[in-house]
Amino acid sequence: MSADFSQPQQLHQHIWAMIIAGCADPANDLHWPMLASTTVASEHVAAEPNVRTVVLRAASEEGRWLECHSAMQTGKIAELQAQPIAMMAFNDRPSRQQLRLKGEVSIHNNDAHAKQIWATLSARQHPEYGSIEQFAVLRLHVQSIDWLRLGKTDTTGFAWNIRPAMAWPPAPQPGPRPPPSPAT
Repeated sequence: MSADFSQPQQLHQHIWAMIIAGCADPANDLHWPMLASTTVASEHVAAEPNVRTVVLRAASEEGRWLECHSAMQTGKIAELQAQPIAMMAFNDRPSRQQLRLKGEVSIHNNDAHAKQIWATLSARQHPEYGSIEQFAVLRLHVQSIDWLRLGKTDTTGFAWNIRPAMAWPPAPQPGPRPPPSPAT
């Protein structure tokens, strides 16, 4: 059964169903999102965008969050500590759908949540993070969703911006997207 992309509630449910299915299946394109953050500026170097592939480990439609894991010594941790805003971008090639979810990131390290997740990891996974003290769970608290379906003859897109006083999902902003600008 395909989603009715003209109905915001059905599209919202479709998006979260795609994301949740991606958590459990390494063969699913949505299992491997790109996480974008901002590098830490220094006196001589400006902050820049930084993107890397992560593994989607968990998601909650009701809670509006996504999780991935990391080792504390990675660059993304320092970036997210300095600027805790990030975006996860997904590309589902078979369905020609793209998702971008932006929000604030909380870093769980050596707290009850991180310890609970660590206990569920296999012994084979532990060395990837070093030790429980170096293990981190990154939780992206979703504040906006951008969905795009690339059709053979048309492109459809919706964007939601979540504000605390708004119902979820808020009314989308439908409409044709302008064609890309020609390269100059």
